[in-house]
Amino acid sequence: MLQARKIRHDVIGLTEKERHWLLNATFDTREELFFRTCDSRGNTGFWKDAVVDNINEEDDRLAYHLRDSAESADCSRATKKRLSYETFELICQRGGARAAGDYQLTSELAKRCREAIKEDLKERRAAVLAEAAEAGKSIRNARRDFANRKTKMSAPRDR
Repeated sequence: MLQARKIRHDVIGLTEKERHWLLNATFDTREELFFRTCDSRGNTGFWKDAVVDNINEEDDRLAYHLRDSAESADCSRATKKRLSYETFELICQRGGARAAGDYQLTSELAKRCREAIKEDLKERRAAVLAEAAEAGKSIRNARRDFANRKTKMSAPRDR
C-alpha cells in the first residue's frame, strides 16, 4: 500500500497530496488541464484507462491550440518588419535554453536579445527619420510619432 506524502513536483506538473494524486499540466497559455484524480488506495486499472483517454483528448486539443497560435503568430507582419531575422533567432534560442532549464545560457541570450532589439530600434528610427526627410515632412513630428506610438518595439515572449 502506498503511503501518502505531501510532495509537489513543479517541473513535471504532478501534484501528490494526501491520498489523492492530481495530475495537471500548465502550458504557455497559462491554462491548467486537469486529467483525473486517483485515490492511492485502489481503482488504478480503471483510472489508467480513463486517464489515457482523457490525455489523448487533451493532447489533441493542445495540439490544435498550439497550431492555431503558431499560425496567428506568423501573421504579425508589423513585428517582423521591425525585428531582424537574427533577433528572432536569438529569441528562439533563448526560448530553447529556458525550456531546457539552462539558466546561465538563458541569461546570456536574454542580454544579447536586448542588445539586438536596441540595435533594431536604432535602425528603425533612422529609417523613419530618413523617410520623413525624403518626403518633406516634419522631422520633429516624425520623432514624436516614433517615440509615442507608431513604432513601439515589442519582443515576443516565450513563456
